Amino acid sequence: MDPAKHSPHILLINPWITDFAAYNFWIRPLGLLYIAGVLRECGFRVTLIDCLNFYSKTQKFGDGNFFKTKVEKPLPLKSIPRNYCQYGIPEEMLFKKLLLLEEKPNLIGITSGMTHWYPGVFKVIEITKKFFKNVPVILGGIYATLCYNHAERYSGADIVYKGGNEREAVKLISKLTGFHLRTPNSKLRTEELPYPAFDLYSHLDYVCITTMRGCPFRCTYCASPILSKGFVGRVHSIRFEEVEGEHKEGVIK
Repeated sequence: MDPAKHSPHILLINPWITDFAAYNFWIRPLGLLYIAGVLRECGFRVTLIDCLNFYSKTQKFGDGNFFKTKVEKPLPLKSIPRNYCQYGIPEEMLFKKLLLLEEKPNLIGITSGMTHWYPGVFKVIEITKKFFKNVPVILGGIYATLCYNHAERYSGADIVYKGGNEREAVKLISKLTGFHLRTPNSKLRTEELPYPAFDLYSHLDYVCITTMRGCPFRCTYCASPILSKGFVGRVHSIRFEEVEGEHKEGVIK
């Protein structure tokens, strides 16, 4: 009997953008992909749904226009004379992806980007909770960290994770699923994380690579010190190996 088939199944979702405008300047949910890599390193099974991985038009290097759907403006934005849209896959496509999952997830992890994109986050949480009743939903990411109290009160997530530490997030998932980590690791530095799980995509036109995390400055208007504790650069060998690996796969020319 293969023990891997009996490890928890984690569904990770990158939600829609909701805004007046959005363009794909090589967007990937890199934090979520690092978490996926750590989860698999620790023995979990992982499925990814990226609601932003759908475009109406792409350019030569993979950037391009997101597919968009006009939606109702939030009340505070009613007076702005511009169309407000949901960017990414049509809702019907998300429903289909959820229906086609081979098995029910044991836990759902949803990330979040810019704080004012939260309506798309809330909608994804609402949809997934209707599909998978009694499956815990964890919300993390930028919005969840910067607007923690708002997210706890209004998002509908069962747990809001505040912070940007991938291994600590995986420890929380381990605790919630009752799964003993196969490779316990207290090393938390960026360069010691496994490679982000880009292979969860069926097709790639580009990848993103982390060269450093945080910022050496402490500007009063910037959230970087909150999102990343300290300033950590990644070792050159890891950056080179990632570029070399993607070149061999044909993503980087």
